[in-house]
Amino acid sequence: MAPAPADRKQIDVEIGKAVERARDPLSQKELADQMRGLGHKWSQATVWAVEKGDRPLKLSEAFDLSNLFHIAIEELLASAEETWEAEWAMRSIGSRLEHEVRALGTAVEQLRDVAEQFEVNLESSRQDLPESRLTAFRELLDEKRREIRTVLRENLWHFGDVNAE
Repeated sequence: MAPAPADRKQIDVEIGKAVERARDPLSQKELADQMRGLGHKWSQATVWAVEKGDRPLKLSEAFDLSNLFHIAIEELLASAEETWEAEWAMRSIGSRLEHEVRALGTAVEQLRDVAEQFEVNLESSRQDLPESRLTAFRELLDEKRREIRTVLRENLWHFGDVNAE
């Protein structure tokens, strides 16, 4: 999956930082002169724009830079790739977490429905059960409701749309 435009900008910034680290001790002007010697239309402003991530680096330029700096091309791209992979991993985790929270919310709603139905059935069976048994069932029902609220408060408080009541 291709990175989103905002992600591509961050990739350009990371590549730019790698170029800036690799060019040391050369000045931006010296690097631009060397790149022009290799046929690229670079100026000091081009180097500045690449290093700031304002101008994407072409593959042919990355290849020539890696040769000039005597480094593997992967070293120019490594931090950008790590940034991109980390961003997508975080989005994937967030998406899975959101799915699980929705599933948990659905399960809680179903549990609430079962508890309500249990209470209705309990009331309709009132004449068939001794009062002590009815009281025990109500206490159990209240205990389970408290447990549901506690789980929601402790684990899902940061999702504002999950109601713990």
